[in-house]
Amino acid sequence: MRSFNLRPRGVPPAWAAVCLVALLALPACARSPAHGALRPLGVTPTSARASLPPPPQGELAFETAVRQLVARHPELIALRAEAAAIDPDPARVRIDAEARVRDGEVGDVMLGTEVLALLGLGPRGAQIALARALREEACLLVHERARARVGELAEAYAVHAALEALPALPSAPDLATWREAGLASDALNEAAAGVAEALDVEASLRAIELGRAREAVSVLVGSTPADDVHPVAPTEPWPPVAAGSEDALVLARGDLLRRLAAVTVAERALRVAAQQQWPDLMLKLGQGIDPSTPLQTIGLSIPLDAPRKVAVARRRRDAVAKRLDEGVHTALAETAAAARDAEAAQARVRGVVADLRTVDALVTAERARLDTTPDALSAWVEVQGRRATLLRAERERRVAAARAFCRWWSLTLDCENPVSELRPPGGAT
Repeated sequence: MRSFNLRPRGVPPAWAAVCLVALLALPACARSPAHGALRPLGVTPTSARASLPPPPQGELAFETAVRQLVARHPELIALRAEAAAIDPDPARVRIDAEARVRDGEVGDVMLGTEVLALLGLGPRGAQIALARALREEACLLVHERARARVGELAEAYAVHAALEALPALPSAPDLATWREAGLASDALNEAAAGVAEALDVEASLRAIELGRAREAVSVLVGSTPADDVHPVAPTEPWPPVAAGSEDALVLARGDLLRRLAAVTVAERALRVAAQQQWPDLMLKLGQGIDPSTPLQTIGLSIPLDAPRKVAVARRRRDAVAKRLDEGVHTALAETAAAARDAEAAQARVRGVVADLRTVDALVTAERARLDTTPDALSAWVEVQGRRATLLRAERERRVAAARAFCRWWSLTLDCENPVSELRPPGGAT
């Protein structure tokens, strides 16, 4: 039986032992979960959409739509995944392993750790606090974007409800009887045709805007615009436009809460930089190939650039804090302006409704006058044209009022006065 020497010439036995251990460790590394995590996912747009919960169909109440939005909206899903990818509890103690070969023959193995970390000192605790603050900031970003999307959903529901509550369009003026009697001139016939066309255009615009509102709801809840979703708005009336307290407003704004979390992150980053000014002690204990030669090493690391890093972290913390102050000031101004805009939009709706009542009364009066005064035909057609114009204005102003109110509502979301429980205003009429 022949034997083979697998050790190449000129290679010391210690090197051969180290290489043999490394070769034996390679299969274990290949089978490790970390190695499997490097494989491509093979994700395609179609497969990513197929992984979502099934889209809703038919009538959809607002509360159900909010749950569907939070569960299915791609942006919120991605932000939650990014927040979950942040490790909130990094390793508290670092352990280093080292294998060395000296003089070509004698090898040793060293294990080292940070002395200050073992004693609960050093920057490790501050680094853990920073990681948790980063995780909290990422979670609040999800919260901020979810509230913004809920505001968009409320606006789509309010616009849809406002359009559905509009009164039916009147019929176009019919001049056939007067035309046969020779009382309707060509100019009056053209005017009546223009009124009929204006009413047809208004009917088309109402249908288009209703479809756009439904498509907006479908997209926000993670469906496609082609899905058959019919928003069912709450029946509660609109709350009055009133501003809550400043403290409640700040706590209600997701963007301000995220900026507050950013201040916490900057504070903890400053604490990490401050604690990294201290020298770092590394204690290494080992054993050589010769059992009679124990090894001990103490290393000292002095961060010479630590003061500069502390100054940079302090300036960054101060800048983030000023951004929070600016955000609070802007939020208060935005909320006050949104409340005024909502009040003005509702006043314009009341104005156009009053004008419509006047014109409807004129249409009725002119139609009654036709029975005794055929010359009143032109006045009757004219007031019907005015009514068609006011009906278009009514739709535009009701939609604008719904949008303005929902903007104010989304800015004061969760304030005790006047809105609670993520409910949009109902009763757009």
